[in-house]
Amino acid sequence: MPLTTTHTGPDTVILDYNGVLGVQPTTTQWLRLARTATWEAELASFQNAFWSARTLYDAGQLSDRAY
Repeated sequence: MPLTTTHTGPDTVILDYNGVLGVQPTTTQWLRLARTATWEAELASFQNAFWSARTLYDAGQLSDRAY
């Protein structure tokens, strides 16, 4: 009798922690993101606002839209 198996999930999961696989945004990319978000404050204020909600977003407690 042949052995059969059923695939029940992903074979691989890749996680990136703080730019190990990907790179952190450049200043130019941060500025573009701030403009896209129609943020009128200085870049440091935008970055602080961006990171202040990140823990809740990563935990699934904020939707993409709310974040």
